[in-house]
Amino acid sequence: MGFRNDISAIVVNYNSGGIIENCFSGISEISRVIVVDNGSRDDSVAGIREKHPDFQILENHQNLGYGSGVNRGLAVVTTPYVLTVSPDTKTNSELLEKMHDVIREDERIACVVPGLSVPGHGTEFWVMGPGELHCRKADFDIVGHFCTWFTSGAAALYRTDALKNIGGFDENIFLYNEDCDLSFRLSEAGYSMMILPELTAHHINSGSAPHSVRLHWRKDWNYAWGMLYLLKKHRSAADAWRQGLSIVCRRAPKALFYLLTLNVKRFTRDSATFMGALNFLLGNRPTPGN
Repeated sequence: MGFRNDISAIVVNYNSGGIIENCFSGISEISRVIVVDNGSRDDSVAGIREKHPDFQILENHQNLGYGSGVNRGLAVVTTPYVLTVSPDTKTNSELLEKMHDVIREDERIACVVPGLSVPGHGTEFWVMGPGELHCRKADFDIVGHFCTWFTSGAAALYRTDALKNIGGFDENIFLYNEDCDLSFRLSEAGYSMMILPELTAHHINSGSAPHSVRLHWRKDWNYAWGMLYLLKKHRSAADAWRQGLSIVCRRAPKALFYLLTLNVKRFTRDSATFMGALNFLLGNRPTPGN
């Protein structure tokens, strides 16, 4: 298998002991697997060491965010291609070999991805248009190799030099929107990205860590903050301020209403989004933690 020695795999782990073995089963043919642990408090690191002594484990003492985790792994990658795969995503050797065949065809291709098969949703393809900053699920048929302006990092094969040339992931983004930013910068640098619709990886949405109200609150907080950060970075501070103020004004009364009606799920969503936007407007950044 020609891809085996050409690819390093990076898996960022954060309390993913309950699902990560499913991910590992799909990358067993890759000669170098790098696991970056973001301060997990479950027993996942000990389990990985016991079951996979050949894996390289890089430990952070706290949760530094997804992009920072990938960058730490990327710093030690020496192979021409690097696979990022989420703990809740399963690939296989046939899929990886075909992705490898395509990315080798043209040095301008920075990334190739498969479709994502999501339980209860079918196969999803995520896209964004030229110059856009936020991805969406494609509502059209994708046939044949599809050049795109966005590739999801859930299962993505990158050209290592391309990632390093643009500085890897933006570590200011703690979680969410980091793949939108990366894709935008790859496009700006003149690289191509491709979706391979004939290939499918299996993805469990938000399955990388155990579900909790706290986790959902933090995800919505970071999504709102990251969206505004991208606007400021790639558009203007004025655009980010206007959008942030709009979010604050819309979400605050919703959060209060759902608090009074004891709707925990919607209160969590709207209060977290409100607080993420407010903290951005106040100049606060996401903080590392567990």
